[in-house]
Amino acid sequence: PVAFSIQEFRAPMGIAVIGGLITSTLLTLLVVPAMFSLVDDIERWAGPRIMRLIGAQGEAPPADPVVNDPRGA
Repeated sequence: PVAFSIQEFRAPMGIAVIGGLITSTLLTLLVVPAMFSLVDDIERWAGPRIMRLIGAQGEAPPADPVVNDPRGA
């Protein structure tokens, strides 16, 4: 209602608020999930290739000292 108001001094504020809501909605529902999916696909494609390139594929992960504690604590 403020964006369509007859009072000219409040209309720009209403238009700015509506524009911000539309922009944030589009970013939240469309752009962010699409970018996440794109980056995830690139990571799945390039991850093994990069690991092969740097030669870290056969290394074992570091041991967790709490889980592998010989004292059983």
